[in-house]
Amino acid sequence: MREAMIEKERVAWELHQSAAPAGSVLLGDMLIRNRTSFCDRELNVVPFARKLLKEAFASLATKGTKDLWDWYWLGVCHASGRGTLVNQAAAADCFRQAREAGNQYAHYEEIWSAYLSGAPAVETIYRFRYCGGPLYEFGFAELSARALALLEMGPVRNIGSTQHICRILEISRLLGEFYFHDPGHRHINVRIEREMAGDVDALTAMNTPPAALTLYLIAKKSRSNPTGKEPDVWLRAAVHPDNDSLLAVTKRDILGEEQLKLIAEVCQQNGWGESKICRFASWARAHPDGEDEGSSEWFP
Repeated sequence: MREAMIEKERVAWELHQSAAPAGSVLLGDMLIRNRTSFCDRELNVVPFARKLLKEAFASLATKGTKDLWDWYWLGVCHASGRGTLVNQAAAADCFRQAREAGNQYAHYEEIWSAYLSGAPAVETIYRFRYCGGPLYEFGFAELSARALALLEMGPVRNIGSTQHICRILEISRLLGEFYFHDPGHRHINVRIEREMAGDVDALTAMNTPPAALTLYLIAKKSRSNPTGKEPDVWLRAAVHPDNDSLLAVTKRDILGEEQLKLIAEVCQQNGWGESKICRFASWARAHPDGEDEGSSEWFP
């Protein structure tokens, strides 16, 4: 991995020298992202990169005739605030011109920047479905379309319901996805965290096992844990023989060894040792590699 990073940066330095100012933006963007130089350990990276990007952006913006990479990297400057302020509308226009000039990577960037500057979600999802270029072939456009579509479908109306639990599980998966687009990724993450945090007070007031399970998943899956308590506190409150949602979550390998042990202990303490959830938690601990199909057959 280190050798690959060194080689990528070495090429960026060469492009800085031979293909400025676009190559300079590439180098500056790479240094800002990595916050270190793999080729020059003595380099004061951030001040150097910021100065380089400011000069490169000025050169690109005033360049008379721009080619497909000039427009692309000018779009990156506007989209990520490299040498200038963030301006997604300007970024979208630059990426459009890069695409029209033949840059196969620009279409995906154009769609994201247009969306972040105010384009309707439905139009954006449609455009991702018909996006061209390598980033469509690699699956990033389809992934972005699915993520936005899922976010536009929520939030759920029935707080603490099975549907709510399912939604938390699904949208939390998006937090770990790779979209190959930093501003778009941040936008998705912010929306997910905001949605999960928005229901915490209502779920807490419900004081029911399904609501506690929802809070457990929010605490466990979010990056900031907006619930105010450790996840296992909510899991303990979620344990009840009638909480079918907890059984379903347990059967889907979402819980670890310690959580299964906690469930079994709470059941034993409350006289629920013969309940389905207690028996399955004990079985799952004894069969950590058990398939979901096998666990289903274990139940009558």
